[in-house]
Amino acid sequence: MDPVYRTNLLSQPWEVPSYSSVRKAFYGPVPYNTQSCPYAPVSGHFDYTRLRQTNPLDLIYSQSPASPMFGVVPLAHTLSPLLNKMGTIRDTQTGQSLGTCVLIAENLVLMARHAIEGRNVPYLDVTFGYTEFLGKTHSAGHTLFESVIENDPSLDYAIVKLKGPIGKRLGFVSLNTQDHTVSEPALLHYPLGKPLKVSVHAFDQTPYQTQFLLTYHDSDSFSSGGSYFDPYGRLSALHLGSQYDGKTLNLLRYALPLRKIVTHHPTSILHKFATRELSQSRSYTSQDALTYLPFTDHQFLMDEEGYQSEKVLRRLLGSRVQTDRNIRKTQRGAISFSPTNLQYIATTYPAIYRAFQKECLGVTGVHAWTKQFSVTGVIESDHTIPHDVWKSTTNPKMKKFVTGRGSRPGENTMPAITIPYDKHRPLRTTGSSPEATDFRRHLTALCNADRIDDALTLCFQEYAAHGINLRSYRRQITHSLSEHVKLGVITDAQKTKITKKLFPKT
Repeated sequence: MDPVYRTNLLSQPWEVPSYSSVRKAFYGPVPYNTQSCPYAPVSGHFDYTRLRQTNPLDLIYSQSPASPMFGVVPLAHTLSPLLNKMGTIRDTQTGQSLGTCVLIAENLVLMARHAIEGRNVPYLDVTFGYTEFLGKTHSAGHTLFESVIENDPSLDYAIVKLKGPIGKRLGFVSLNTQDHTVSEPALLHYPLGKPLKVSVHAFDQTPYQTQFLLTYHDSDSFSSGGSYFDPYGRLSALHLGSQYDGKTLNLLRYALPLRKIVTHHPTSILHKFATRELSQSRSYTSQDALTYLPFTDHQFLMDEEGYQSEKVLRRLLGSRVQTDRNIRKTQRGAISFSPTNLQYIATTYPAIYRAFQKECLGVTGVHAWTKQFSVTGVIESDHTIPHDVWKSTTNPKMKKFVTGRGSRPGENTMPAITIPYDKHRPLRTTGSSPEATDFRRHLTALCNADRIDDALTLCFQEYAAHGINLRSYRRQITHSLSEHVKLGVITDAQKTKITKKLFPKT
């Protein structure tokens, strides 16, 4: 387990302007209303108390042997056996990175629930031990997800069964479900879908945040599901997401301690692992396994897979977000989407603004995903079949999605696509004009007669009638129809029928 030592110095990636965390306030003040959790005297502490996102192999291979100090544990020693147990999750249908997970048994991984909400679980894959060293990437193994065997929307965790027992070869992590997390744990995660990174910073427990831990580790999009380890190499907490401190613009990260899971769920498989009622050195399954997790609201303010359109614009603008003081920001540090600010960006950076619109238009999936690409007055997330048709129809294929409370129950689980706002407003699928009302009544009648494919065809033809070039959206429409098939609303044969009507051969 001892790492191979080398004498080359650790590079400092945060000094590179293109590196994401160069834009973050890293050494901001810890809030005054916190209660620090002291070190357990027998567990020691790492030789790093602050470490930005760093390639763990760089850390391991660059650390020179030093005389051991009582109570100080080399971070490199702790990391070495953990790297291959960390997985990065990807949606095979869209190619999108989703987050991080960790092996807890031969065929089970633990992750943040929100990372896979609204996804078809068997179409997700995971790569373990994805690391980088000397400019080359390496991976230890790869497999597919199969089903969710345990989850809790309020605590935002999920335990997922893998297709094969890859943990038999790669191993799994030890669990700390009893002790408090040390003051400065190490976070292993896959930010932005990049190779594995390690971060170290402070941990605090606020008296107002009873379920989650407050941490300051350097993380990023898709770090969700990352693992916090103590010097023993035990998994102590799960990384969830973050919010901006309105005064300092620091990102405050939230983590879920494993002890909260076992406290809330004494029958959890984690609790059974901790009490040794079950062995981690086995494969498991469940009769109540799920292949789809619906979206839910989470108690932390902003997960790091947050508002996608802002992230797209921020990425395209790059360093201009900081250097151009005319680009306005919200109190939480996000780019303001006010009309005047968007107009300034469109006028000053027209090529970037066009690229921004192009990337955010034509996004498909369920509304909970597509609405994250909407921009008020610019881009609209439009249900492919209007919500009130879903709500009014008697067709059980559609009615089952109308769940929950509020004026638009179930809208987040219904398929949608992003289109230009100015094209959306005149559509008969929206509004309260007599023509729009009659059109939606006709759509409802078609759905009641189980002619959902004909209703979908009319909705897409309505796009064409109001200036949307369907052929330029062909790939996105095809993907949207696949979403309807996946949800059981139409069949593959009906998808083919719709495609032939919308895109006849010339």
